[in-house]
Amino acid sequence: MKYFLPAAMIMAVSALVSSALAEEISSTGAGRERVVIFPTGVFPDDVDNVQAAIDELGGKGANAVLVLKARNETGIATDFNFGTDPDPARRGSVFLHDDHSGAIEFRGEHTDHGQTTIIGGNIPLHMVRRDKLTVRNIHFRRAFRNAIRVQATTGLVIEDNMFVDTEGLVDDLFPITVVISVAGQTVASPDDITGDVVIRRNVIDNANALFSDGISLFFTNARTLVIDNYVSGVNVGLRYDVYRGPIVIRGNDLMGEVAGPDFFGAGIEIGCGIGDAARASIRNNYIAVEDRDTVGFAVGISVFGGDVAGWSSEVPDAQCPFRHSSIIGNEIAVANGFDAIEFYTFAASKGRVVDNIIAHNSFRGTALNGIILENFDFLGTSPEVETSGNRIINNDLGELLVDEAHVFLGESTDSNLAVVEEGDIVTDLGTNNRVIRR
Repeated sequence: MKYFLPAAMIMAVSALVSSALAEEISSTGAGRERVVIFPTGVFPDDVDNVQAAIDELGGKGANAVLVLKARNETGIATDFNFGTDPDPARRGSVFLHDDHSGAIEFRGEHTDHGQTTIIGGNIPLHMVRRDKLTVRNIHFRRAFRNAIRVQATTGLVIEDNMFVDTEGLVDDLFPITVVISVAGQTVASPDDITGDVVIRRNVIDNANALFSDGISLFFTNARTLVIDNYVSGVNVGLRYDVYRGPIVIRGNDLMGEVAGPDFFGAGIEIGCGIGDAARASIRNNYIAVEDRDTVGFAVGISVFGGDVAGWSSEVPDAQCPFRHSSIIGNEIAVANGFDAIEFYTFAASKGRVVDNIIAHNSFRGTALNGIILENFDFLGTSPEVETSGNRIINNDLGELLVDEAHVFLGESTDSNLAVVEEGDIVTDLGTNNRVIRR
């Protein structure tokens, strides 16, 4: 049951941070403290107040829930103002750093009188320490670069939040924004992102940058769930790369679009799994991608077997296959698309795409190819790749208009299975592949 401390006690606690910060602290069980912070609508006061509470709690190693209120102390709906000025010096960020310890939950509220909102900020929430973090029920509006950036954690929950009009820094040569960024320092530091990572029931709408991702996970060693999110107005809905743990991607609406000539857009891009635990389950998502001007590369699901960027070179004998994974029951819509689902191996890194299943997906729209397995040898190296043991079964490709093929098996493919409809167009340039028409 909620209770309020006497006014004198509240004033004493507030003095620890600033006169504008009103808090109540009570036990929430399991050794957690509860701190309530009211918005002022003034920058940098709102940033300073939240940071002061974090520093106070982190300095003593407290596990805590920070309740960010939707209304100010007088009951008026007010945003937390983290700065919206184009000058980076006039933007704020709450920083959870190595000097802090203790699990922290940022919890907003949604009432008939408003929702907790953080407006602006240059990476409003930024975590670089190895502890647990939860961000729940907060509306982030006009954040710069990232709304949430996590570079180290032993457990992460981001759920029931809304992210609207995230922006790339205007002083960047190429404005880039990643709305939710979860990324360790490098591939050689696998203990930065560990435990369970849950990204669930968030809404991401519109990123104002030339290059934009809705959700991006890099250099992780965690069990990851990305479920029931809605992402639109970005180039890539979900990007997952250089990972050591399993991921489940389920029940999301992921929309991508091509930003300009020769640019790339996708609902999902995934690749470079390291170790036996690295695998993906992509099920029951709605994926839509559009190239409005037919000048770029719009792909529904893009899978890479191999390390195109050379990240795994930091880890001796690291392999980057895409294997033992499933893409099942998704609805994929492409407009002027390149490929609806593509599996590419990279010869430069001895890429492998093996023992995956692509089944019971439905497709519609227009694309060059529906499902393609192919080697991508842009460096002209010898094709030391493997694309084998993959099963393409009972996909509904009848409403997809293709320029080349509904199923395309390239020269590097060997011993794959495709079960297709009688009217599907199949191109098989590989070896020992089986094509069965129903």
